Amino acid sequence: MDKKDLQVFSMCIISESKSSKLAKLQLLNFVMEASEHQLMAFILDGQIIKTDELSEQIIKDRFESHPLSEGVWKTLFGVFLLGGGG
Repeated sequence: MDKKDLQVFSMCIISESKSSKLAKLQLLNFVMEASEHQLMAFILDGQIIKTDELSEQIIKDRFESHPLSEGVWKTLFGVFLLGGGG
């Protein structure tokens, strides 16, 4: 999954959240500036984190072992686009 895919999936999560419009806007700004590893952590844990070299490897390992990395996100995104999300 490349950075664009991570950004799109993160944006879908944000759009479906119950956060205020201001909070969603701030999260969308974060998504545009975040690293791939920060986006992976956001998708996995719903949190914004600061990363270093060690944490990036841990995040990458966690993400790669998660079903989302195996294409499940494409199915979820398809459901979202077809109006089945939220």
